[in-house]
Amino acid sequence: RNGLKEYEVLPPAEVWDNIRPSLSERAKTRNFLRIAAMVSILVSLVTAAVWFTRSISGDIAGPALSMNQEIMPEGYYVSPVQSQRPVTVIPTVPAQNDKPDETAIAEPILRDVINPASFSSDVIASGSDENLLVSNLKLTPGNSIRYSVPVNTFSEPLKPEVKSQSSNNWTIAAMASPEYYSSITSGQIATDLAKTEKAILSYSGGMGISYKINKRVSVQSGIIYSSIGQQVTGISSYAGFSKYNSAKGAGAFSVQTSSGTIVTTNQNVFLRDDISGRVATQYTSNAFDPVKANLSYVNNSVTQDFNYLEIPVMLRYKAVDRVIDVNFIGGLSYNMLVGNSVFTNINGVKMQVGKTEGLNTFNLSSALGLGLEYNLSGKISLNLEPTFRYYLTPFGNIQGATVHPYSFGVLSGLSYKF
Repeated sequence: RNGLKEYEVLPPAEVWDNIRPSLSERAKTRNFLRIAAMVSILVSLVTAAVWFTRSISGDIAGPALSMNQEIMPEGYYVSPVQSQRPVTVIPTVPAQNDKPDETAIAEPILRDVINPASFSSDVIASGSDENLLVSNLKLTPGNSIRYSVPVNTFSEPLKPEVKSQSSNNWTIAAMASPEYYSSITSGQIATDLAKTEKAILSYSGGMGISYKINKRVSVQSGIIYSSIGQQVTGISSYAGFSKYNSAKGAGAFSVQTSSGTIVTTNQNVFLRDDISGRVATQYTSNAFDPVKANLSYVNNSVTQDFNYLEIPVMLRYKAVDRVIDVNFIGGLSYNMLVGNSVFTNINGVKMQVGKTEGLNTFNLSSALGLGLEYNLSGKISLNLEPTFRYYLTPFGNIQGATVHPYSFGVLSGLSYKF
């Protein structure tokens, strides 16, 4: 064993030459058997399909029986109310000269009602307990009753059930937006006054409701509260003036701006123009010096704040209907002035100064925006709408000065479809 442990003997080369032909013949035989088996299976399937098709065709060509209903065309079913009527046998009308005999069913037909016990087993039935259609009935002799069946008493055909689906034509939304406010001026007076005025960050928010006219177009309205304003620089304010103020009722100071005239209502405020002669008062620098009177300095600017209620009428066009919908928005808004105040800041706290006179109570503005809508569910959506608004009517009625404000904001919020 130890001597033959690593010993290996190779067969002569002619042995493999004798084995190779037999392996090739065996492989060819296996391939032939596989092909023959596949061919036999295909032939069997084709034969079965032809036989089954002929069998069904022969059954359809036979006589038909309509149970528990009157004579009616193929595909019509009896209603539950008519389910207790007698059984009627309807024979197949033979063709003559390849043309159907139209007179065969023109008159009322007298046929035998067959006892169900005499039915043969070759019956094809379909339907339910309330609506049953039996065809290809082979009749056998049995007890029968003769009766007359009226023609053209058909039941209504079965109609597919249509499930009502919510159209979600209405949408209600709650949205808010920070806005950048500025204005376009015309006229030399308004241009000069606008040089000392700065836009401030404003805001708006409210509720909107829209109705979908079709898949793409919807109309929207609602109510929006907006606050816009501007800062008038170069106007110094002082506190503690009430003990020197002899004016009663009317304001002691008025300031000309591009939007209107600021009139003081706080008797404790003293105003002075550090740039030009915009402040009109009897307490001029020659008549009264706030520094010598030891008045408290507050700020070097005042802020005009205008509050409006807007009723928009907007059209929305859905340009892209995907995961994120894209809408083009445009329309008009009717604006009513509901708030008008002027204030200054003292250590971050607002101090009331007065109000702006000469403002238009009602304004008409136009809006153009782009709406992005992301559907969180089938009912709720997240909306983001960058919107540009331009006021068609000027804010004030200053002669020789026309100011048309505009604003840019990004409305965001949630909407609910119902």
